[in-house]
Amino acid sequence: MSKRRRHLFRRKSGFSVNPRRPISARTKTAYGMAAVSIALFAAVLLYAIYMDGESGKVAGGIGVVFLALELFVLAESLSHVRDEAEPLLARILAVFLSVVSVGMWGSIYVVGLMRL
Repeated sequence: MSKRRRHLFRRKSGFSVNPRRPISARTKTAYGMAAVSIALFAAVLLYAIYMDGESGKVAGGIGVVFLALELFVLAESLSHVRDEAEPLLARILAVFLSVVSVGMWGSIYVVGLMRL
């Protein structure tokens, strides 16, 4: 038997080069927190529209809490990006969603400072 065909008769191992890896609890927490934050941001905006701008204290209070929480989740997501134990796309998506929600809550303060 020639050396060229020997690999055809080898027994294939069960090891895969790119095995399916589970998503960690930190990444799932970042996804969940971003989803709740984005939904609550939409609810606060609808409430502000419904109240004709008389909801500044409510929006500001909720905004402070969720901006602080999202900054914490963003820092955790950024520190978790270099972890090789889960897919890169999942880690990058967690950071992206956290940045989007931080940007949305931060925009309330930018708009508020521009109106002073």
